[in-house]
Amino acid sequence: MEFATIPVGDKFVKVVPVAQASQEAARFSDLPPEQLPEAAQYTTHVVQLTYVKPSELVAVLQPFARIPNAILPIDSAQVLVIRDYAENVKRMLELIKQIDVAVPSEFVSEVIPIKYALATEIAAALSSLSAGGATATVGSGAGTTATRGLGTRTSLPRTGIGTLPGTQIGVPGATQFGTTPTAQPTTQPSFSDRLRSIIQRAAAMGEIQIIGPNKIIADERTNSLLVFASRQDMETIKDIIAKLDVVLPQVLIEALILEVSVGDQLDFGVSWLKRPETTGKFTYSGVVQNKPSFTDPNSLAESLVTNVSFASGLSWWGRYTGDFDVAASLAAQDSRVRVLSRPCIQTSHAVQANISIGVSRPIITGTYTYYGGPQTQYQYQNFGISLSVLPLINPDGLVVMDIEQQIQDVGREIKVDANFSMPEVTTRSANAKVAVRNRETVMLGGFISDQATRTKSGIPILKDIPLLGLAFSDYSRKNNRSELIVLIRPTVLPTPDIAAENATNIQQSLPLVASSQKEFEKVEVKSGKATPKYQFPDVDSSQTRTNQGTSTIR
Repeated sequence: MEFATIPVGDKFVKVVPVAQASQEAARFSDLPPEQLPEAAQYTTHVVQLTYVKPSELVAVLQPFARIPNAILPIDSAQVLVIRDYAENVKRMLELIKQIDVAVPSEFVSEVIPIKYALATEIAAALSSLSAGGATATVGSGAGTTATRGLGTRTSLPRTGIGTLPGTQIGVPGATQFGTTPTAQPTTQPSFSDRLRSIIQRAAAMGEIQIIGPNKIIADERTNSLLVFASRQDMETIKDIIAKLDVVLPQVLIEALILEVSVGDQLDFGVSWLKRPETTGKFTYSGVVQNKPSFTDPNSLAESLVTNVSFASGLSWWGRYTGDFDVAASLAAQDSRVRVLSRPCIQTSHAVQANISIGVSRPIITGTYTYYGGPQTQYQYQNFGISLSVLPLINPDGLVVMDIEQQIQDVGREIKVDANFSMPEVTTRSANAKVAVRNRETVMLGGFISDQATRTKSGIPILKDIPLLGLAFSDYSRKNNRSELIVLIRPTVLPTPDIAAENATNIQQSLPLVASSQKEFEKVEVKSGKATPKYQFPDVDSSQTRTNQGTSTIR
């Protein structure tokens, strides 16, 4: 039989069987572990735990106990009661001191400022790498929204040629002449969509490591990310952000649109008139009407004085013996039209840019009668040039561009009815994806039109007689040729400093801008506000907070 000693006062001990020791009401010990004796002396110690659940420690401490049921846990009070020999209790207290400590938090939080990108897009990209993470957005005008994974973003409609909501004066049921085409919105993949596509392809090949659960909150107001993740994942996330949040190279895209139209026209005609004449009971008259109309030669001078307009070219009228009139006309026309447009736009890598240059003009869409008078309906339509570009800049200097271009212009007037005429609208559009190296030119598209028209009318048989047939015919010849070519040239601007220097060079190379700058400087000198150059004022960056954009339209 095994016995245990129980202190009684300072000089005596009680020896009892071990099974009976817990019933002898031994005094509790409050000595620290280092002061407990290394002896087989029965003692009871109450331990107040801070971090560890008492019941979880029982399995850890039980192998160090000699007395059965020596450890009693009380989870509700975070208390552990130990009853055993002093040397065993000492060992268990030393072990508890090492175990009952604050465990480092598995998740840490950190605010990561985003300098050059949008925090919402990077948050969406990071969420696709997480096995069970979530993203949220705060600071927007619509409030706080939470999302999981990646979504799609619809871009703004391309700034193209279409119909603007115009002023309409009319009532329902008015007669409509036609409809006007409108620009349709297009969807471009966002930064997060493109990154998600890359991630999915890499995951399908088993080449990507998914990070653990995390929480990422994008603050739009400060353009920062609040990240809650494990320490290991936090380092991975910060490394990914450092590689994504970089200054994107910019590209200046110049389009050269050259259109040349050449036309020549020749018109010749002779008209004859035999005035009425009577022979016996028979009255006869005749006319050969080609192009020119008849005019009394005696009143021609009066017509010129009264500003009566005549057709361009040669017009000749004659009368023989008062009953025989002749009219002849000869006109030639040579026209040359050259249109040169050089729209240019500057944007960043993988950022869509749109530019529209043109004019809005009213187009009649209907007519009706109101209060006894005719009224018209109209709406404004845009005419001009629209250019939309999505550039991708290769590290080797190759620029891949997804281009949409449309050129819409007004042509000749077409007679709709006796009161109205509508303009002929010419539309030329091109959609292409091209690759070109830095500062090299590529042709986006071209158009060549060559039209020749020959018209000859008059008296049968007589009009076909050589030379003599000209007196009995109306002859017209038209030749029209039109050529259109669209050239594209990208210029890569790797840094903002190079972009600023390039803008200065372009400003100095434009003669009208340079002359206007000098005029502005003269006016400012006279007003006592002389500046060395006509430019944006310098602002102290330490006092003014600036916002960095991703696209600049020139």
